Amino acid sequence: MVPYPPKAVVVVSVKGCIQLTDQAPRPSHQTEILAVVADQGLSLQIVRTLQEDGYAVREAGSASAAIAAVEAGVPDLMLVALSGPEVGSLLNTLQGHPVRGTMALLAVAPASETAALLESGADDVLSTPLNLQAARYAVQSVLRLKLAERTTRSLISQKAREQQILHRAGQRLAAARSLIDVLTVTAEVIRANLGFDRVNIALFDSNAASLRSIVSTDAQGRVYNVPEYPMTVSMAAGSPFLELPAYQALFVHDLESYYIPDTKGKAPSYFRPFLDGPVRETLLVVLRANDRIEGLLTVDNLYSGRTFGPEEAGTLITLARQAALAIERARVAEELEARASEAEALARAGAMLSSVLEPAAVHEIVLEQVATLIQYDHALMLICDGTWARFVAGRGAEALHPGTPVIDLEGSGGAALQALDGMALRITDTAASPVWHDFPLWAGEHRIRSAIIAPLMSDGVMLACLCLASFTSNAFTARQTDLTFRFADRATQALRNARLYRAALDRANEATDALWVNDPIAADSDEQSVADMTADQAEPTSIESIAVDEVASAERQEQVIDNLRLLSLLDAGGLSVNPQPVTVRSLVERSIKSASRVVRERNISVTGPDDLTAIVDPVRATEIIGNLLDNAVRYSDDGSHVTVAWSVEDHSAVIRVHDHGSGIPSQSRRYLFTRFGWLPGTSSRRTPKGIGVGLYLGRTIASVMGGGLELEASSAKGSLFRLWFPLPPD
Repeated sequence: MVPYPPKAVVVVSVKGCIQLTDQAPRPSHQTEILAVVADQGLSLQIVRTLQEDGYAVREAGSASAAIAAVEAGVPDLMLVALSGPEVGSLLNTLQGHPVRGTMALLAVAPASETAALLESGADDVLSTPLNLQAARYAVQSVLRLKLAERTTRSLISQKAREQQILHRAGQRLAAARSLIDVLTVTAEVIRANLGFDRVNIALFDSNAASLRSIVSTDAQGRVYNVPEYPMTVSMAAGSPFLELPAYQALFVHDLESYYIPDTKGKAPSYFRPFLDGPVRETLLVVLRANDRIEGLLTVDNLYSGRTFGPEEAGTLITLARQAALAIERARVAEELEARASEAEALARAGAMLSSVLEPAAVHEIVLEQVATLIQYDHALMLICDGTWARFVAGRGAEALHPGTPVIDLEGSGGAALQALDGMALRITDTAASPVWHDFPLWAGEHRIRSAIIAPLMSDGVMLACLCLASFTSNAFTARQTDLTFRFADRATQALRNARLYRAALDRANEATDALWVNDPIAADSDEQSVADMTADQAEPTSIESIAVDEVASAERQEQVIDNLRLLSLLDAGGLSVNPQPVTVRSLVERSIKSASRVVRERNISVTGPDDLTAIVDPVRATEIIGNLLDNAVRYSDDGSHVTVAWSVEDHSAVIRVHDHGSGIPSQSRRYLFTRFGWLPGTSSRRTPKGIGVGLYLGRTIASVMGGGLELEASSAKGSLFRLWFPLPPD
């Protein structure tokens, strides 16, 4: 055979311009020619000439002998020099023969028969009388032509196979849903179809500037996930790995592939521990999607030692592009899924936090719920009082008595808390952190190496801080730090509500003991005159009046608790409404019936059409109207009327509550619908003021139901509130 593989060289066009190989094929004794020659004189000349030129020549004296010789062994060239119609008969027979496509055919005949023989399937015709030099050139030309034809077929077949591989790979990658599935499919396709011994895929983390090995194949070609703590290579500036030419080419100069002919021999000493065998050849292909690096694909010849070169990177690069796009898609999908899971987890945590109103219970639930979001070794909840951060709850560390000082905020130990500045702080390595100080809970056997510290801020003041810690460095990610900070925001709301609840409950208990208190939240008030207090003390106190006042105080306490629960639900995003058609009269009557004793005893007049219907949640709407009635009664004189009227206005069902009190001072109206807003300059002797959330809740919940609440008018003769809800659709 010729010294090049005759079935894999060049692509040619039989008709038109032919692109030949760079050099004419040099004959050798491995190139076989079958000479089918009937004329012994001619046969001897041809055979001798071809043998002198180095070809291995076999002879056949007839068409039938030629067919038998071909079936015994296919030559590279058949030279046919038969007389008369026998040539055409042999060519016609060979046209349908399976070997015809791999064998060159050169006919020797008069010039007048050239057209007919070419039509019958000859690759070329050598005209007689025979010129031996012309015969040499004709043999070389036909061999070159057949070589090109074989090469064309081989390349077409190879390209078809590659396209089939890529098509099937694309289908499997499109069907892969998770990131690990995408990587597994990529490794399986490469290992099974492209002939490389081993495949490894590492993902690139742009935030950490590192490559982390995820999947690899073993000696049997099976894909496996790398261990829990896989090999991670830093790609950050100054990393020694960036000194390697391969990583420079791929990650600095943006090349797509890099071929290493002697991996083990050329690897520097610090890289050799990563090579687990005598790897000789390695191909590295970067996984790049939309100009963003997703990872690195590496193949080598660890097991079989099969040689390959950079020319085998073509299909690998195309497959890498497909895989990179699939990786990008899977990462986006997993990111969206992770965010959805985080949002659900935060909502559940918020709902759990809003379900309790005792500060001690809030502290425990904070640690319980954050554990469902972030895995940690230690956790602490510290309450800040301006001078000390005091222990209130912990997990995984020594138990301390609640209130024990842990961190002196003004000393060196408070540097980490002082560095928070309203945001969560991630400490990747406590041994190298300038702000970290090992305080008693986390020292000795409890020594930690990384931490997240999240402040619980309210109105610019740090109420508490949540500390999560791990025994290992770099245990927490930036994503986990952000999640902890968002959780801390919900914990802040719960802690603030719990404190308000405790303050309101303490004041309510004081009101029960003292019969009444001017304000359950503010400890002291100078709004009542000495004369009023004297007049009250002059009245005789009976057992019945004490019992009545105790009932009123209990009702107020229950309303405070209900309002705080509603506030917690709003903050946690867990307040739901169930709008439905309800008559306004039934809402008003239900509100009066379920109102406090003070409201039920007041003369309240109601007026409006019986059939007016609004689309509301009846429970929530009743609470809003009841709150308006409660305010109207408490801030108007005894014996005065409170009016509730309703009508249709501006395509809404409008409810007006009118009291005949002293009105709301103009300078106080800006506090009216604010959270925990009390009105300076107003007072009520009959019942405590409340905690300042009733009107805020009323407007917020009415808005959720598609309505609204406003102060329509206020003067020295009373105040008029306007509440509206949507009408049913026509």
